[in-house]
Amino acid sequence: MRGTIQADISGQLSESYDSNILFADPLDITGETASFDFGAIKGIRKGYYFDGGAIFHIQASAVADYRMHAVHDALVKLHFCIKGGRKSGIPVSNRHFYVPAQHHNIYYFTAGEGYIDFKAGQSMEFIDICLDADYVERLCAIHQHAFSALLEALRSQQFYQLNTTPMLITPGISQQLTQILHCNTSRQLKRAIFDNKMAGLMLLQLEQAQVKKHLPSFTTAEDLEKLEAARNLLILHHHAPPSLQQLARKVGINDNKLKKGFREVYHNTVMGYLTDYKMGLALEMLSSGEHSISDVCYQLGYKSVAHFSRLFKKKCNMNPSQVKRQ
Repeated sequence: MRGTIQADISGQLSESYDSNILFADPLDITGETASFDFGAIKGIRKGYYFDGGAIFHIQASAVADYRMHAVHDALVKLHFCIKGGRKSGIPVSNRHFYVPAQHHNIYYFTAGEGYIDFKAGQSMEFIDICLDADYVERLCAIHQHAFSALLEALRSQQFYQLNTTPMLITPGISQQLTQILHCNTSRQLKRAIFDNKMAGLMLLQLEQAQVKKHLPSFTTAEDLEKLEAARNLLILHHHAPPSLQQLARKVGINDNKLKKGFREVYHNTVMGYLTDYKMGLALEMLSSGEHSISDVCYQLGYKSVAHFSRLFKKKCNMNPSQVKRQ
């Protein structure tokens, strides 16, 4: 993926560079940092390339009104505005976007030129995850139904946005994004874990958009809050989770509505969701090399190493011992 960014201040071209220069190692999760100073705007740009895309984490401040132009290939962009709010657009198609601080969205842009506007005195921080269409198709292969609209846009090369208005960055999305930016594990396993987290991040964004666009048939906005509270309790007490009945009582919802809510909103059963979460933790703990299989088993609340190993193999397609040998 190649792109050229040009700084345009009052119509004057001041600088351009090939963004591929900054990043060499396709598996360097920590990336590199480069400072920039275009006169009206200065800041720090951190990121890295990998097979399938690139991630850019930019912190900048402007002393004058400023428009930055970016020429790019066709790409899927996961945009997260952390601070300051970002106004951007694609002039040729008359599309303009504003993403407030602490909001996000997913877009597909065909090849062309876009812009980002800065206002005098503004400080901005944002993260852009830019993905090739082929990589996104591979990433979404096991979730084709969920991502059908995005995949159709890629095949027809039509503009796509996940939601018509930006969505608030939830704690779950923030945590997943942080884990992607700091994917610190063995080189052999890094890519598999990285891809898994990237797909998980997109699913979290998709789930939020589905809830935002329409309430599931079973519930009200109040019930959705209770459902989210139930999920948070499961994660908090994953080592010793409450029973389905206890969980329903704790959040003030009946058993059937809780089960139906998990299927419609999280596309899983209550206990299936918990198991998937715990197996994700197990993979991270084992790949770090700091925990034995039995340690991971008991810390996650399993009483039998054999039972834990069977679950792990079913979910991760490998035995825990295979992870330890990597």
